[in-house]
Amino acid sequence: MNIYDAHGNFLARVDLYWRDARLCGEADGNKKYGDDADETRRALLGEKSRGDAIVETGHALLRWGWRDVDEPAVLARRVLGMLGRRAA
Repeated sequence: MNIYDAHGNFLARVDLYWRDARLCGEADGNKKYGDDADETRRALLGEKSRGDAIVETGHALLRWGWRDVDEPAVLARRVLGMLGRRAA
């Protein structure tokens, strides 16, 4: 799902999207962070800026990584909890 700002400018393509809840889901891998400290810093700052831009559009953003996938029941509770809060 593509996310745009109020002026129609492209902000991001998210991994998962729950339209009714305006909830974006992002599965974070480790590869994008690289081995170099500067590369990791740039990736983290870019991720933060992108996430902030998504949230500023009124969407919620839920992130998870590989450790979370190893515990699917915990991840499912997080997703369902966020969906419930967004519906309230």
